[in-house]
Amino acid sequence: MHARFPWELVSGADGAEGPGLFEPSPSVLQRVLLTADGNVGRILENYAGEPIEAVKLEQFSAPFGEEIHALELGADDERLSRRVILRGVTTGRNLLHAESLIAVARLHPMVRSGLLSTSEPIGRLLSTVRAETFREILSSSRTPAAAVSVHFGVGETDEVFVRTYRIISGGHPLMLITEKFPTTWFLS
Repeated sequence: MHARFPWELVSGADGAEGPGLFEPSPSVLQRVLLTADGNVGRILENYAGEPIEAVKLEQFSAPFGEEIHALELGADDERLSRRVILRGVTTGRNLLHAESLIAVARLHPMVRSGLLSTSEPIGRLLSTVRAETFREILSSSRTPAAAVSVHFGVGETDEVFVRTYRIISGGHPLMLITEKFPTTWFLS
């Protein structure tokens, strides 16, 4: 059984099926971006026809003291918090906003170094070291753009699609990532 996505048919209290939470249904490309369990940066590069870079908005060692069940982190485990925009290198067009919480001790040393010192997207860094990974999608929804609106040139009340997933490698979660992009983008 797979996780139900918000645009799929859902059964009401009377047993009748009706549309999911998303009206109208997302385009094919939007659905691909919301459900992909592979490298989203590569999908965006193919869509945009240009290389993608991760522009760091914020990156810091996250505070200890809180267990994070989705990452199987204890209160004393090191974690890195990162906010980036995936942007086309040639056009400078912002394509996707991402927030990541990363279990630092589980990272390959080259991935850790790349996160700290380069503008390479996470997916590309994992591919470089040939890390075998799986992306487990935890949720997808719509929400007002709010603070991320400035990165996309949309209003704060305009909607963005949001998806949250974990990247798992070697049976352990490495990262918890939330991605956002405007509902008016990637329509064809």
